Amino acid sequence: MASGRNQARPIRQPPAGQARNGAIDWPMWIERIERKRRSANRSHNGAVARTPQIYYINATCASFRLDGMECSLHEAHDAIQPGAAHRRFRSRSAQRIRNHVAILHSIEGTLRNNWPLKSAAVLRWYTSISSGLSTNELGVEKMSRLEQIVRRIDSPQLRLQPSVQEIARTHVELLNDPLFPSFNGILSRLLLRYHLGRCSLPFVIFDEAIPISSLMLEQSLTLSLLASIDESFDSLLA
Repeated sequence: MASGRNQARPIRQPPAGQARNGAIDWPMWIERIERKRRSANRSHNGAVARTPQIYYINATCASFRLDGMECSLHEAHDAIQPGAAHRRFRSRSAQRIRNHVAILHSIEGTLRNNWPLKSAAVLRWYTSISSGLSTNELGVEKMSRLEQIVRRIDSPQLRLQPSVQEIARTHVELLNDPLFPSFNGILSRLLLRYHLGRCSLPFVIFDEAIPISSLMLEQSLTLSLLASIDESFDSLLA
């Protein structure tokens, strides 16, 4: 997975896959993706495929950039280096990068063990990404909404069409009506990854060049998710 063509590639502009009336060509996508999902399951003897190491850094950089935060591959690699010297001079930005990578590793491990998501874990993500800046609590109303979202993610659809539609709907809802007072986009994408995994679907990475407006529309996001899921299965099968 770490070599040349087996890279964790980002979502770009929505590809072909729509009928002339603008509707998504679901029969085509279902046949295409389910065939690859079955092949991936056979290739890994039914076990969850290991996520390539390049994913953690690429996903972190892409997510931060989408929220308008500088994050180069060099900075990300430097931030996750071990050792006392690195800890001593690590900036808040570097610590945030390091924490995000750690959260992604935690998510992948939890998904491999088929453990449910907990609201307390999401709150820890919020605190960790904020790196001491999360002075605002969510409050009763938003905590109730977080519980609802977590329950939705923990009751996944297993058929491709309803699962991708539900994932896109939930993500669009989080972007249009922010749940977190800061770093909402980053945290929403972490929840997106967990939601995908609970539906037995691979990771996706958003290209920072993609218009944010297209991520906030259910139809265009659904199509982009289908294209990236398809590419991710190609990587897992390579």
